[in-house]
Amino acid sequence: GDWIAQKLGYQEFNEDSLFTAEVNIRFGAWYLNYLDEKFNQNHYLIISGYNAGPGVTERWMQSMDMSDIDYFIENIPYPETSEHIKRVNRTWNLYRLIYGK
Repeated sequence: GDWIAQKLGYQEFNEDSLFTAEVNIRFGAWYLNYLDEKFNQNHYLIISGYNAGPGVTERWMQSMDMSDIDYFIENIPYPETSEHIKRVNRTWNLYRLIYGK
């Protein structure tokens, strides 16, 4: 939160500010856009970066074969992140099925 507040020039930030819907949405949208640009719109890496952190995700990218995204997801050393990517993708695919987008 502190880092995003600094990037956005948000002067009166404290951790409690994140519980304010306006701040939470603004910071969250900014951070997702940051990850989108950092990971060239690769939603698997964006989800990983959101969950484990962008620096950790970059280290994984350097140490693993990125030509097979399934291999990457299954070999992430943080089970929570691997499961998070799968859960988000399942939900995204359900929404696409329901809403046809």
